[in-house]
Amino acid sequence: MPIYWKPRYATRSMRHRAWAKRDRAREEALRRARPPSLLRRLLGRLHRNT
Repeated sequence: MPIYWKPRYATRSMRHRAWAKRDRAREEALRRARPPSLLRRLLGRLHRNT
């Protein structure tokens, strides 16, 4: 079984990947928490009526 080298501290790319992942999660949480826009509500209403 090969032994992989693992840095003791996170490298710049590891830190950036973790930051981007948390940033995406924050944006998704905000999107879920925000009520639907007026356009979305109108489109949903139109879809239900047809």
